[in-house]
Amino acid sequence: MGWANIDRYPDANARNVAWNTFERLADLSPAAIGADTDQFEAIPFLRFDDEAQRYFEEWREGLERKLRLASCIQLWKAIWPNIVS
Repeated sequence: MGWANIDRYPDANARNVAWNTFERLADLSPAAIGADTDQFEAIPFLRFDDEAQRYFEEWREGLERKLRLASCIQLWKAIWPNIVS
């Protein structure tokens, strides 16, 4: 998958959906959605439930493996450019 220059007008509907989402989030009251604070963090925060936490951990594990593999490949290319290329 290579890079391609795509020069076209933005999708106005997608932009409006995104903008409306950002506005709703900016107006959101943390207390209204059950956000917590604690003695260590004054900024309100949310936690995943158990099922969402499992999904997040699976996603993160896959991401971390991809990032580390990409780093290894870049290192190999730097050390042995003629062999890996």
